[in-house]
Amino acid sequence: MLAILIIVGIVFLISLAGGALGNAFGFGFLSTPIAAIQIPAEPFLPGELFPGFTVMNTMVTAWISIIILVIISYFATRRISEVPRGMQNLIEVFIEFFLNLSESIAGPERARRFFPLVMTIFLYIMISNWTGILPGFGTIGWIESADDVIHHREVAEGGQAN
Repeated sequence: MLAILIIVGIVFLISLAGGALGNAFGFGFLSTPIAAIQIPAEPFLPGELFPGFTVMNTMVTAWISIIILVIISYFATRRISEVPRGMQNLIEVFIEFFLNLSESIAGPERARRFFPLVMTIFLYIMISNWTGILPGFGTIGWIESADDVIHHREVAEGGQAN
């Protein structure tokens, strides 16, 4: 039993010193570099809408997400009644669930203060992510192939384009 504890302790110390914590002190020999993957936004329209302003595909996605939220809000609140039915009932259950969750975490006073902001951000991010799984949604805008990007870089750098 003592041998197992010693082995577990040695493994723990090696992983602690060699991992992320050890990397903070300069000797993280087990850590690997984190890949930085950046996907640039593609222009939605060729050219600029206004001088110095190009509409990107991510902006269109944000606008569509906001429009979806406004439509859902409109249909949920157009015929508000004391006894909810239909869309009002669905949205009321959804909001009440998250409000009760917030009240259980932060208390009734604080939850009512920050809940509208937190719920707005949550709904916007949720709708934006859900629109990303719609077929054809990732292809909004003018998508250039890698050859076109290389060609434009060569022209911009003053090189000769083929």
